[in-house]
Amino acid sequence: LEQYDDKHQQHELVYGIGKDDINKRVTLAFRGTDVKFAAQTNWTTNLTALKKTVDIPDEIKGKVEGSDKISFHAGFHDFVFDLTFDDSDDKDKKKYDEILEDVKHVLGKYPDYKLYVTGHSLGGALSTVAAFYLSCDPDIPKPVSCINFAAPRVGDWDFFQATQALEEMGKARFLQVFADGDLVSTLPSIGYYHVGFQLKLYKSVKSKPNFLYPNKNSSWSEGVLRAWSNSVFSNFNFSYDHGDHLARLEKDKAVLEKINLNDSYADFELTGLTPKRYGQDSDSTKERSLNSEPTTGLCCGGSS
Repeated sequence: LEQYDDKHQQHELVYGIGKDDINKRVTLAFRGTDVKFAAQTNWTTNLTALKKTVDIPDEIKGKVEGSDKISFHAGFHDFVFDLTFDDSDDKDKKKYDEILEDVKHVLGKYPDYKLYVTGHSLGGALSTVAAFYLSCDPDIPKPVSCINFAAPRVGDWDFFQATQALEEMGKARFLQVFADGDLVSTLPSIGYYHVGFQLKLYKSVKSKPNFLYPNKNSSWSEGVLRAWSNSVFSNFNFSYDHGDHLARLEKDKAVLEKINLNDSYADFELTGLTPKRYGQDSDSTKERSLNSEPTTGLCCGGSS
């Protein structure tokens, strides 16, 4: 563990930074909703679901068709960009500025390491916002890989397009892991979109996970099926499936180890990302189901 900050947890988000010398990774992790020490602040953040519109970062201006703005879930965005609570900080210092300083400091100590960002639930939402902006920073080694769990949606259609632009530019990779039946990951719904690859895990031993990407060239019917799969209605149940990910990952370990995130991004048929960038020629589109053996090997692997 290189850095941990919960000093003002009743007012600010909580994060930690660790390093993995085997895989040469620096990992920025955000804490999820805490009901003991920071319940009021955390739940206020979760429930502040009005949109906040901001300028697109300079790094990807012109990459989003028809817009130079993106909109976020205001609670998640502001929790990352609120002013810090520490009296010793400059009066205009934002929490993101502090995080960026710490991340750059650690990466400066390990210059050949890559950055990973993660979190669960609220922490997953914060990781999506933070990874998006870290991917736009020219001093952060690329790609920035965001792998989170049970994250709610954080942005609008323009944000979705902006993340795809970063993916196509090789600056970011996003993988969101969901448990089937988890209502949290279906919210907020209208006008918000999940980004990157989506891995849905099932409780039943007979059900293998689904691994898909919101292909921008997919057909109308594929889009409808994907929207239904991510909807409140298809995931509604009376059990609590918001924290069952480790058991389901272990159940599906043999299947997931055959999926490689790098190879998946290079599969134009799966993603619809720019073929000349990834060396693919196919113009067909598909959603990959893991109910049959995959042909590319999720080890999200290595430090590449």
